[in-house]
Amino acid sequence: MEHDGFKTTEMMTDRPGEQLFVHHLDALPAVQLWTVRNSDRLWAMHHETYTACLVLAPGRLRATWRYRGRERVVSARNIQLMEPGELHVTTSTSEPASFFVIWWQPSYVEELAREMGHPGAPHLGTCQTADPAFVAGMFKTYSAVETRSSLAVQSSVIESTALLIERCTVTHGRKGSIVRFHPGVAKARGLLNARYAERVTLDELANAAGLSKFHLVRSFTQECGLAPHAYQNLRRVVDAKLRIERGQSIKEAAASTGFADQAHFSRVFKRLVGVPPGVWSKAVRARKAFSSLPPSAE
Repeated sequence: MEHDGFKTTEMMTDRPGEQLFVHHLDALPAVQLWTVRNSDRLWAMHHETYTACLVLAPGRLRATWRYRGRERVVSARNIQLMEPGELHVTTSTSEPASFFVIWWQPSYVEELAREMGHPGAPHLGTCQTADPAFVAGMFKTYSAVETRSSLAVQSSVIESTALLIERCTVTHGRKGSIVRFHPGVAKARGLLNARYAERVTLDELANAAGLSKFHLVRSFTQECGLAPHAYQNLRRVVDAKLRIERGQSIKEAAASTGFADQAHFSRVFKRLVGVPPGVWSKAVRARKAFSSLPPSAE
């Protein structure tokens, strides 16, 4: 669906009743928007972006999610916040949820932060908020997306980004980060981040962490919400998704990120992203074709 420089693609998922819409605005290539409806999926995401997720409905929803080593409770009209390089995992949901997500490339947030007089890369000092102004700003962006007005979407995204920076960031930058993983877990996580496309044994991770294998697996899972092997698969899928978006074939992306075969890659990708890699690749190609159209052809 295309309108006024704005494109919405519906991704076909494997969950009955679940709907996933990905929105792109040609004038905002560094921002992606998602609308998800009726999802009971336990989402696991490693973020390469600044991310804000506004829980739309239902009002009685109670969901738990793990982020920065703690489990938290979220409900309707709450906003979940994540920043680049971090992981979040939904651990339970009382019923299918609907939510609206803004994904900002770091460069976009950093540029606007500089214009607003904030030095350095913004760091999110909170990971969940019900701040009335920010909630209203996110709902305004969601409404603009629903009306498919290019100008309204662009304006409201800028407003939401400014509210993110004003209401949710701290001024001391990443040095003062509140992320405090167990030192051993942090070392193991660092090793998996560096070598996610390689075969990494539990012995190697335990040695790097300075922990027994039992203690490592238990601590890693408690703090990250995923066991080490699941975290490695998530990092692989994140990189494969980016490779597909940059033009690699599904086969190349699977091989480059360490998957033994394409079938295994497809299963893991579908479970974590919500759609098969072929669907994602097709949507990316359609978006690029749309973005390359001259204004007179839109």
